[in-house]
Amino acid sequence: MGLEHPETLVTTDNLALLLQNRGKLAEAEPLRELVLDARSRNLGKEHPNTLSALGSLASLRADQGQLDEAERLYRTELEVQRRILPAEDKQIATTLGGFGKDSDRKRV
Repeated sequence: MGLEHPETLVTTDNLALLLQNRGKLAEAEPLRELVLDARSRNLGKEHPNTLSALGSLASLRADQGQLDEAERLYRTELEVQRRILPAEDKQIATTLGGFGKDSDRKRV
């Protein structure tokens, strides 16, 4: 398996999540970007797995305090999801939840 194999990307994404949750944001960043780039190239920019990777990067940006960038990424993810998924799809709700949580940080 190579670096862009789907199973390798799942493991890479899981490691990025662990690092992010432990506050190791600088270590998580290149992994989040690698997963997004690989999925964009291999699956297309509108594939649900690519959109999930975009949301993960948005979450990281919010944790890094880059709230404007996080908002831009969440809005991009949501725009595509609303275009390609049924309105009741749980991925849309997940994106709105993350966007709402991170938007609250801007008000504090």
